[in-house]
Amino acid sequence: MPGSAEAAIVFLALFVPGYLYLAGYRLGRAVTEQRDGINTVAKVIAASTLLAVASWRLGGHHLHDHIRAGTALTTHEATTWRFTLAALIAPGLLGFLAGELVDAAARRAAALDDALRRAAEASRDNRWPARLRRRMIEVVVRRLLRQGPTVWDRTWPEVRRADEVLAVRVTMKSGQELVGLISQRANAGMSPSPRDVYVERVLRAGPDGSWEPTLGSRGAFISGTEIESVEWLTPPFHVQG
Repeated sequence: MPGSAEAAIVFLALFVPGYLYLAGYRLGRAVTEQRDGINTVAKVIAASTLLAVASWRLGGHHLHDHIRAGTALTTHEATTWRFTLAALIAPGLLGFLAGELVDAAARRAAALDDALRRAAEASRDNRWPARLRRRMIEVVVRRLLRQGPTVWDRTWPEVRRADEVLAVRVTMKSGQELVGLISQRANAGMSPSPRDVYVERVLRAGPDGSWEPTLGSRGAFISGTEIESVEWLTPPFHVQG
């Protein structure tokens, strides 16, 4: 029977990689996944299982043999730690790359969906091949882009993809307005978390009508319970500095 240290290695090699993969995937996506307990545990277990199967073919079976023989931390200690280190680093990187690839596919699918809609409106082609093609693209776009249970959850990822930096006007229930800049990695709370927003650069109106960074400001946190509306501003919106 393997000792406690070797049992810990088994746990790290077989279960932690799934969590790291999903963490990397969330970093690579513009969409914030919902973190309900049972669903997340199921995803971690599924990802860990797939990674374990892949790692088995890449040397995991040797680690298993060493653990059963009781030599994983003696004769083959160097090999064990190299494999364990790789098992802890690779999943996060793979998850991040997967998230980036899915986002790239989502952008292409959205562009193709728009192009097909315009082409259909111009040609008025309602034959079944054209309808089937449009329907397939719509399904892909809905799966990749419109994740989340509410309009708030689905809108933020789509807006984030439009520009690297977004200008927003947040109106509070008190009537106060705040204008600022938010990057693609904006901190906006998604369900089931509160819909809080962090504005990274607070702006003020300049004398010439343009907007300037507020001196001394390092951003502003806005509680979701105080937000009345969020307006995304587009060019010719201009920021000085």
